[in-house]
Formats: sequence, C-alpha cells, structure tokens
Amino acid sequence: MSNDSVISRRAPVWGGLLAGAIGIYLQKAGGVNYDAVPPGAIIFVVGALLVLALPWAWVPLLGVLVSVFMIIGFVSRSESLARLGHPGDFLAFLGTWIQVIGVVATLIFGITLTISGMRTAKAGTQS
Repeated sequence: MSNDSVISRRAPVWGGLLAGAIGIYLQKAGGVNYDAVPPGAIIFVVGALLVLALPWAWVPLLGVLVSVFMIIGFVSRSESLARLGHPGDFLAFLGTWIQVIGVVATLIFGITLTISGMRTAKAGTQS
C-alpha cells in the first residue's frame, strides 16, 4: 500500500485529532481558562503526527487511546460538559463541540481502521 493511500485512509483519525486541537484553541479564544500552550492540544497534535508517520497497521489505535484519555478528562470536569449547552459563549461553545466531534470521530474511525488494518496484515501473512 502506498504512503499516500495510508495517509488518506487514516485521514478521519488524524483529522479528528487535529479537530480536537483546533477545538481547544477555539475554547481558549472564547475565554476558557487554559495554559498558554494547552497540554490537550499538544497531545492531540502529537497523536495526529504519530498516526500520520508510523507505518504499522495498529497505529490508528493510538488515536483511540488519545480519544479515551481526552474523554475521561472531559467528563471529569463539569464545566466542560456545561459548555456544550451554552451557545451564549459562542467560541467556547463551538470549540467544545468541535473537540467532541473530533474525539468521537477519532474513536469510531480509529477502531474501524485498526480492525481493518489488522485483518489486512493477517491476511497478507497467511497468503
């Protein structure tokens, strides 16, 4: 499989991770209290780069792990959940939804691509 096709197949995973990082910066722009360089955004970007760069079939699973880590952090903070229902703080609201959509997409597509990649790798070794 060519490198371009791997990148495009994994686009929902690395794209979802980057959406999570963008969501964090939108929240920060909307006044949500984050560090100067939010650690969550760094985790999302590093995860996306690893999904893009590493060649192994199980690499989309890294996106799943990042998503699970972020979901745990998100639901453990009541103010994060509260932002989902307050469109008055528009950038914080929009950023939170973009982050949630990115995380959920990464979770779903990461699991799907990992299973598909492992099946393809297994079939390749059996032939």
